[in-house]
This record gives sequence, C-alpha cells and structure tokens, in this order.
Amino acid sequence: MTVVAGISTRLLHCLFEEELNQLLEELLIVPPVAYKDIRVLERHEQVVLTDSGGVQKEACILRVPCVTLRQETEWEETVRMGWNLLAGADKESILRAVEQFSDFISLSPQVVLYGVGDASKRIVEIIAAFLGGTGI
Repeated sequence: MTVVAGISTRLLHCLFEEELNQLLEELLIVPPVAYKDIRVLERHEQVVLTDSGGVQKEACILRVPCVTLRQETEWEETVRMGWNLLAGADKESILRAVEQFSDFISLSPQVVLYGVGDASKRIVEIIAAFLGGTGI
C-alpha cells in the first residue's frame, strides 16, 4: 500500500530537527496541495489518517474510512456511523485502526448525514397537514 503524506514544510523541518526523518522513508511525500486536490486524493484513498476535523467529515461523506489522530472529535456522528476511529497518537492504536478498516468499504452502508434533499417538500406537507390541506 502506498502512503501519501501531505506534509507541511514546518512539519518536515521538525521531523529532521528531531532526527525522525527515517519515518519518511516509507511515505510518498507531496507538498501541501490546494483544497480541490485534497478532495481528489481523499476520494481515492483506502483510509484517511488525519487530525483535521474537516477532513474527518469529508472522508465520511466520500465514504472513505478515517483514522483520527486525536482522542476526541467534534464530528461524533462519523464515529457513531463507523466511518471514523479515534486512535490518538499511539502507533499501535493507529495500526489497529487501519487494520480494522481493511475490508470496510464492501460492508458499509451509504452515508446519509443530513437527509436526502427533500426537507422543503416534507416541511410543506407537514404545514399543509397541520392546516388541513393536502400538501404538494
């Protein structure tokens, strides 16, 4: 499996400064990319590893499993739906989470976080029913 890592110049510098650059040997390092390019990368990944709240949510919507490198998330629904595992920064926890997702896609239901786009129609029907009408 190829691991693509979008690593900022600052993080790259810190890794070398702390003599942790050997961690990069197995990664395909790409420079920071534009927002639309990140979405393309996410859509084609087998698993996303991130500490970004936005990326967690996008991965769930794109039906890409996500391992969050934090102990908590502001997007708890992604965890409840099974698309996001919280691993923190512990290497073994991260590896276990990635392993859990190995056959995940074929078993996963369609992600529907906020409905299917018919809210206005349903609202009109409820109001019409309340007022004694028939709705749309």
